[in-house]
Amino acid sequence: MLLELEQTGLHVIGLDLSPYMGRLANRRIERNDSTVSVIQGEAQALPFADRSFTSVLATFPSDFILEPETLQGVWRVLPAGGRFVIVAGAQLSGKGAVKSLIKWLYTVTGQGPGTTASNDYTGIWNLARERLTSVGFDPSLEQVSVKGTLVTLLIGQRME
Repeated sequence: MLLELEQTGLHVIGLDLSPYMGRLANRRIERNDSTVSVIQGEAQALPFADRSFTSVLATFPSDFILEPETLQGVWRVLPAGGRFVIVAGAQLSGKGAVKSLIKWLYTVTGQGPGTTASNDYTGIWNLARERLTSVGFDPSLEQVSVKGTLVTLLIGQRME
């Protein structure tokens, strides 16, 4: 995702707690002659200056994403009007090995068919709306189609 975002002309910085995942990302970045940087750190203690990003993106995060420390940190690094986009889940369509693998991963992680992460966002939306609002975000829920996959986004726009 970092490389794809960079190809659209954005200046991109990745953050990952895992040193292993950071090394994997950096190897891929180096192979693609990219200027993206990946920093090791926690979402609950973002190592960036106030108002240093116009957007923050979290893809398929775990429960940490809605912790007050995480939300306050994201709010801090965004300017008024900045957007916090959380890719909460995706409903895959079509067939093939990739879909089968992702479906298996959803199931193994407890996000398979019939769970909140795969198709019913009511519970997570209620919690997200409450927590995002409490730290100064204007929350919204959107579903967009990307290459035949329905992607659910929780979006918080920073209010002043």
